[in-house]
Amino acid sequence: LVCLAKLIPRWDLQSAKDQHRNRRITDEKEREKAWSDYIENHPDIGVITLAYMHSGSSHKFLAFFVRFLLVSLIVVQLIIPVLVTYNEASQYYSNEEGSPMYCPSTADALNRTLAVAIGIIYLAKLTFIGLQKFSDSDNSPVLDESEYGGTIQLAIAADRWMHLVYEPGIYMLNLWIVYITPEPLDMVLNALAMEFILQLDDELKPLYLAVFEPDIDSYKEENNENGTKRIGSRQYVVVVLSSLLSLWSMIFLCVGIYASTIYLPICKPGES
Repeated sequence: LVCLAKLIPRWDLQSAKDQHRNRRITDEKEREKAWSDYIENHPDIGVITLAYMHSGSSHKFLAFFVRFLLVSLIVVQLIIPVLVTYNEASQYYSNEEGSPMYCPSTADALNRTLAVAIGIIYLAKLTFIGLQKFSDSDNSPVLDESEYGGTIQLAIAADRWMHLVYEPGIYMLNLWIVYITPEPLDMVLNALAMEFILQLDDELKPLYLAVFEPDIDSYKEENNENGTKRIGSRQYVVVVLSSLLSLWSMIFLCVGIYASTIYLPICKPGES
């Protein structure tokens, strides 16, 4: 009986250890699933974060080449809208004699209708982008967005900037291009071209993830879950300021697009 009395507590202790180990394994699997869902479905993870986190394969050249493609896509997304805007503006102002009026209002009904239709499309998209952002305001259950988090916050802040500032900014530029373009067909083609550039990020992400399975351990490490990749204090200040600037910039751009949708059909110039 004495021997049994000594064995029972040890058995209970071993049983408790087994339960704790099983619970820890379950928690780890649930966290990995949460990370996987976050990477695949959340708009925070874009091309910039994919390029930052890409380890690729055992072949160094292939890993370098894929990262080069991702970075090139980011550069293309930034440059092409600027070049298109510059080209359209050069043609418009070269055809104008003297300084253009603020509200010529010489376009025909078709031009005005197309302009306001494009503006309404952009309004709808930006409204839902804003609603999605506010619905996700509780942040991710896996990302540590604090001074104790990891350096991955920098890449995610850049992707948020692309999502909240770059995209509305391109819509604003495109509305101005719609304003100065006299031909209805050119208006539609320019709008489609800009939309194609904006959709590259969303279209590439599922293709990339279908080929390269995300390394959850690397994401957890960059999130400082192992205590080795804590973000610096200055870097964290940059992340916080970037988030605030992105939010206020989006609000400002949305107000501008709302105003432009009213301005376009009233003041759009026609063919000179």
